[in-house]
Amino acid sequence: MDIELLAEAAHGACGLALSLYGKASGFTTLVKADLGYDIERLFKLSNLKKRLDEPWAKSPVLSVGMLNCFWFAMPAENGFYVLGPSLADVVSEETYLQFLNGRGPVSDEILTLGKELEKVPLIPLQTLFIFYRMYYHVVMGSPATISELASFALEEKASIYSEETILGIQERNFITLRKAELFLYDCVAKGAPDKIKAFTIENSNADLELSSLADNEIRSFKNNMIISTALSGRAAIEGGLPVETVYPLTDMYILQLEDAKDKSKLAEVNLTMMLDLATRVRDFRIKRKCSKPIEKCLGHIAANVRTPLKLSELAKIANMNPDSLSRKFKRETGIVLSDYIRSAKVDEAEIMLRYTSEPQAMISEYLGYSSQSQFIAAFKRVKGITPDAFRKNQQKGAK
Repeated sequence: MDIELLAEAAHGACGLALSLYGKASGFTTLVKADLGYDIERLFKLSNLKKRLDEPWAKSPVLSVGMLNCFWFAMPAENGFYVLGPSLADVVSEETYLQFLNGRGPVSDEILTLGKELEKVPLIPLQTLFIFYRMYYHVVMGSPATISELASFALEEKASIYSEETILGIQERNFITLRKAELFLYDCVAKGAPDKIKAFTIENSNADLELSSLADNEIRSFKNNMIISTALSGRAAIEGGLPVETVYPLTDMYILQLEDAKDKSKLAEVNLTMMLDLATRVRDFRIKRKCSKPIEKCLGHIAANVRTPLKLSELAKIANMNPDSLSRKFKRETGIVLSDYIRSAKVDEAEIMLRYTSEPQAMISEYLGYSSQSQFIAAFKRVKGITPDAFRKNQQKGAK
């Protein structure tokens, strides 16, 4: 998952900006859109900059500065990722004047600061800390509770923001949703697509309210799904899937989420994404643990899934006789070789049925089936539905 893509998602959702800061390299915002205010100027006037310039600064920092202006920084390769600024309350002209009166003599720079603060996004604390937690998980590689984030507070007043005061929702519902999230990400990391399917079926009627991440309901749901994709990608990387495999996949699914028009399609893309990543983690782990002959077979199947694949051909590649290869494959992968080939072809067919308009006969020929009837039988055996019915279901869900 490209951190700059996340920056655009966060800014699009609630106006939150992501920037990079290094004492030597300076301050650079990663948001391409015009923020409407001088973010670097606000940063230079914040308590956060002073802390990050200290030679021992290496840990995350939460800063709640003047007029409850929030900043959050996390260590990066050559400095810090900086989220902010955002305001917890509206800063009216009267509020700002009262603030200035309590400071004594002020500089011209501070006097004009009020106009800048008027343009800083006002973000509810619950929404703000959702994004803090998301970025912390992606950047630091592990989840964090709101209380843990508050423990990074630079100013004493920041530590008063407890989980209870920030969430403003029933603890039971929050814990239930959090457990569901962690379970699904764990399934991705462990390569367990079957558990994700079972969980989805068992909880199909559950009504866990997602956090509001935009004024528009569909936009809010979409932003939640984008966050889910980012964290699922992180889970897949933790599960061993190479970064160069994960990033293009998550980017592809985010584009599909942006194209979706309703909640049902968004939920479908999100489920497909999780199942895809979990399956790839599982298959990657199987391949990594296998002996050289089986690894060669798996690589050949993946590279040639669109051609007729025969046991005799794979046996030659593995330098084994066919019967020995079949037994060894089942012993090492837990899957019958013919079933594995069938599933690999059907997975490829599913992508083509879902995202192209190629006719069924063309897909059948493209994947090396001897006839359409053979293709239909194989697809139904794996998916429990015919290719034609599958495509109609997809088209119906997209409307």
